[in-house]
Amino acid sequence: MSDWRDGREYREWREAVIRRDVSCIVPGCGSYDTRHAHHLYHATFFPELRFDTGKGVCMCAKCHCQFHTNYHRSYREKCTEDSFLNFLSLARYLREMNQ
Repeated sequence: MSDWRDGREYREWREAVIRRDVSCIVPGCGSYDTRHAHHLYHATFFPELRFDTGKGVCMCAKCHCQFHTNYHRSYREKCTEDSFLNFLSLARYLREMNQ
């Protein structure tokens, strides 16, 4: 059985998100290395938003891993935009503390 990530629509969504944001959008990062397209709403729980480029952001592999380590540890957990906004707030706070 084929996964939705194997299809053309996903590849086009991913490329469009990365092309739009160019670099990692996490405050204080901005890396161009190993860019990932991150779904703001868990694609399994919100299939209607799966290929909406307005519901995706570009993150570097390091920040993407940090997000999933802290906010979305299992594919059974619903990830929403609120989780991502909390992550961005934490990133801003940590950046300000280190300045």
